[in-house]
Amino acid sequence: MHEVSVVSDMLNIVYENAESHNIKSINKIVLRIGEFTCINEGSIRFAFECLCKDTICENALLEVDRATGDELIIERIEGE
Repeated sequence: MHEVSVVSDMLNIVYENAESHNIKSINKIVLRIGEFTCINEGSIRFAFECLCKDTICENALLEVDRATGDELIIERIEGE
């Protein structure tokens, strides 16, 4: 299940950006996943829920937009 490593890497990017912009709490993360990535959305959501416990992303909404191609992009991070 490579989705766990995908979410772990994504969260590291989110944390780095949150720190550099002095964001204390993440409200929403918008992720775009291409259909050819072979990434299972249910597994992404499960890994996200597990890995966000006790972090600044714990109450964040994960919005997944499906796309054509093989892209995997963090489109937007919202926080305060």
